[in-house]
Amino acid sequence: MRMISAAETVDALSIAEAAEVIAETYKALGNGEVAPSTPSAMRVAGPPHRIQLKGAILKRDGIAGARLSSRGHPRLMLWDLASGAPILFLEENWLYAFRTGVSGAVAARWLMPRPNPRIALIGAGAIATHMARAFGELCTPEVVMVASRTRASAERLAGNVRNTSVVVAESIEAAVRGADVIATITTAPARIVQSDWIKPGATVLSMGGGPEFDVGVWHKSAHRFVDDLDYALYQGDLSSWVKDGALTQADITTNIAGIGDVANDRWAGRSNPDENILAVIQGLTALDLALAYRILQKKS
Repeated sequence: MRMISAAETVDALSIAEAAEVIAETYKALGNGEVAPSTPSAMRVAGPPHRIQLKGAILKRDGIAGARLSSRGHPRLMLWDLASGAPILFLEENWLYAFRTGVSGAVAARWLMPRPNPRIALIGAGAIATHMARAFGELCTPEVVMVASRTRASAERLAGNVRNTSVVVAESIEAAVRGADVIATITTAPARIVQSDWIKPGATVLSMGGGPEFDVGVWHKSAHRFVDDLDYALYQGDLSSWVKDGALTQADITTNIAGIGDVANDRWAGRSNPDENILAVIQGLTALDLALAYRILQKKS
């Protein structure tokens, strides 16, 4: 079994290469070639450690794998499906943040309402920094307006992203109003974006682990997509709307499609430019496994 440290994963894949793997994995998901574990996540311990296990089978690659995550110490294992032998143990500290950021940009590229969009990025941590760089490469935005809990963190992100124009917004509202794409990746304990700030035709990417948008964003959206519905009903906006009684699980499951449909061109697109889109990208473990497998192949 190969062991790969976190240091060995840093920049092992380019944004373009990771985006290709992510897009192909979303296609495989939509075609039934990815089988998530049942349940999607096994929760071992809650806060502050947040220890859990999430797994999947990637039939196309002939592998199975699992993320063994805890706050600050994620690990990943891969097994060969034919033999059942373990083939990889990888420290995922860097790769997880990179994967999450690039997957958001891949979804945005598919769903953005126009070329060279104006993007609002709410959050300024490691994942948001990867996402801003991926936006720059994959979406060629007019500008990325970043807003965060502190101006210092937003300015730090802006200073660390060189491949696109990044401007620090005066507030979350200022970033969101007029944006073609709004992406949130925060740990906010309460809602931070109001749906009436969002213009007609915008694409919303809800990616944080807590409540970020009011339920109006759901009702305003003509098209709704999710990557891992089971997990999205455990944390993030969908979960919070159910817990608050604003929606039922049935409301969600019968009115949302998988992002794999978009990847496989089974979505017809907006019927008019004013239609809003909501994509809940909470984190598909199969993406982590596929990227780890690509790194293993490159290092073998």
